[in-house]
Amino acid sequence: MVKKYFFVVLISFALLVSAVNISVAASNRGIVYTTRSVTQEVQFWEDVVAKNPTYKDGYTLLAELYREAGEPNRSQEVLKRYWEFSLLSSAPF
Repeated sequence: MVKKYFFVVLISFALLVSAVNISVAASNRGIVYTTRSVTQEVQFWEDVVAKNPTYKDGYTLLAELYREAGEPNRSQEVLKRYWEFSLLSSAPF
């Protein structure tokens, strides 16, 4: 009888430790993500697009960041560049 309860307690403890570990890992990822501001991310992706003008995903990410920063006009400008490049380019997505 004691063995039965021992295993139940052991499994419950293991599940609790796993849940706490997952929670800590998720919160750590959030902290790492929020260490860079939107402004820093915009600057990073502007540099990426300037150095690699054929990197189409860079345009979409930059447009999304401008939207998050509250700059919808700049976001639209970047998307226009993306579409112009996509129409002129034969490179696949």
